[in-house]
Amino acid sequence: MKMVQKIRLISIVSALFLIVSCNSEKPSKEDKLNDLASFFKDELHLKSSPERIFFISDKSCASCNKSFLTLAEEIYGLNNKRDYFIIGASGMILDISYFIDHKDRVYHIKRHFTKKWQIPKSSSVIYLKGNKIDSIITISATNIKNQLDLIRK
Repeated sequence: MKMVQKIRLISIVSALFLIVSCNSEKPSKEDKLNDLASFFKDELHLKSSPERIFFISDKSCASCNKSFLTLAEEIYGLNNKRDYFIIGASGMILDISYFIDHKDRVYHIKRHFTKKWQIPKSSSVIYLKGNKIDSIITISATNIKNQLDLIRK
């Protein structure tokens, strides 16, 4: 292959690479939410349409997660069939034994799911309307009391 042909081939490959890389967009917030909704449908095979999904994580503020876990146990006890619980905690930091004993509407997921799907890393409640994500409350230390009160309603 002559030097000119090599340079021309490298130029073409470089141009194609630039075109492809410039056209690839980062997923929007809406795309991420749709991805999360797909996770609920495709990976968890939910039995009915949920209104709320409680995601319990052992990431972030330990005392916040403990308060949130207590609230989640209380809400689970109310037996609303449209509330689901996803446990993304290992049990090393939080005592998740309540949700190990109760299996109905409770799903335990592995860490790789939080990377593959756009699952929140912190404990949160995901509200759905008509099988679409409406809003997400992510538990944080700065506003925990108001967040827990809002979730109780």
